[in-house]
Amino acid sequence: MGMNATDQLSLNRINNVHRIVELTDKSVADIVEFLHALTDPCVKDRTCLAPWIPDEDETDPSGLLLHAIDSNGDLL
Repeated sequence: MGMNATDQLSLNRINNVHRIVELTDKSVADIVEFLHALTDPCVKDRTCLAPWIPDEDETDPSGLLLHAIDSNGDLL
């Protein structure tokens, strides 16, 4: 099995291998737009997430409800 990307980057640093990639403004904009497309704005809105967040006494027969925590480790 091959090496994962982070292992390869670590190995490159150890061996002083640097790859410079020149990106145009358009390329950067395209990458940013792609990353935004991967980020669902619903994750920042409890009301939007509510259908998938169980109440404390609710069972989860489908296994699809979120048992999520916030940045403080508190249940949502």
